[in-house]
Amino acid sequence: MKRILFVFLIVFILGSCKSDFDNVNYIMTNNSSKEITFDFYNEEVVIQSVSEEPDNIKIFSINSGEGIFEPENLKPAEGQGHLKSIKMNSVNKGRAGFEFTFIDVDSFALHVVNTLPVEVTIEAGNYIENNIDDEILTNLTVAPYIEIKTAKIYTNKPEFTAKTEYPVIIDWKFSIPEESEESANGTVSVIIR
Repeated sequence: MKRILFVFLIVFILGSCKSDFDNVNYIMTNNSSKEITFDFYNEEVVIQSVSEEPDNIKIFSINSGEGIFEPENLKPAEGQGHLKSIKMNSVNKGRAGFEFTFIDVDSFALHVVNTLPVEVTIEAGNYIENNIDDEILTNLTVAPYIEIKTAKIYTNKPEFTAKTEYPVIIDWKFSIPEESEESANGTVSVIIR
């Protein structure tokens, strides 16, 4: 009797475990204000913005034997905004599958002062948004002794690099706005010296 109970217990435990060949659901919800595109499971996927419900949700059911997948090359659709203006949150729901949610990222004002007698181009990964003639650049070129207050940045902890032959030091600080300031989210102030 104990042997039958033991065998039944083993069969029950193995039977309740998820098989390698069960389908896994991948639920993708775009809660951002932008239409987005990304690559997923060898397919280019486009999901409408949150204002286009229910077109802002995509569900994929993929056999678990093929592996685990994540969206790659996430970006806003052409003309919808800066590369870093959206981000992806993911939740592993175990047997219920995976949920990926896309949300807007707030930008911060970027104020840059060049105190040097040479032109300096700064970058911060791909986090800078510099609009020039309807083109979005991820760097900012600052002429000698000039201050620029028209750019944005999508991080408050940037790692700046400079492109110039001249020796450069970049000091920066992030400040939370007061009611009278133009950026409601904060400002990253940069001094190139």
